[in-house]
Amino acid sequence: QAKTTLSLHDALPIWRQVIEPRPHMHPRLAAKVAKCRPDLYTETDVTVWVDASIVVRPRFAEWIVGELGDHPIAQIPHPQRTSIIDEAEVSAGMVKYQGQPVKEQAAHYTRQGHQPSWGLWATGLIARHRTSELATLGDRWLTEQLRWTYQDQLSQPYVLHWSGIRPHDLTGGLWHHPHFTVRSHRLDT
Repeated sequence: QAKTTLSLHDALPIWRQVIEPRPHMHPRLAAKVAKCRPDLYTETDVTVWVDASIVVRPRFAEWIVGELGDHPIAQIPHPQRTSIIDEAEVSAGMVKYQGQPVKEQAAHYTRQGHQPSWGLWATGLIARHRTSELATLGDRWLTEQLRWTYQDQLSQPYVLHWSGIRPHDLTGGLWHHPHFTVRSHRLDT
């Protein structure tokens, strides 16, 4: 008898695009609802957030689910910075964050006891299990973005630390990865 092996990609319709208008919110913030709380949109045990800058390659799903394993959440460490203070400094000079209090936000977290160099992760690619702890974390992450800025890489380390959860570091780095490529967002300047 021939044994047939199906890949995760072949066996399941794993990608589903959801468009949910939120005209009362800034478009950058509106997209964060699904990013922070993917469990509201699916019943699956594992979700993967892939933003518009990521172009996946074949076998991406098997790789990222395998990397996640039993960890609650997995992400790629930020390729250039480890500090929310440094991230706020760079973000303050970006057009897409003009008028956003990114430096004040990072300073507030530091005053609240967050160690600026606790960690920083790229938030364009997030694999996670469906857990109540991650739902609570997602709510807190979204609340911080509503309170401060939609620059989610500043608030995520703070809420992760507050939650006692540290992401598993995905292997391979961000810029030259065998399972995906990164392209610029149109309006990232």
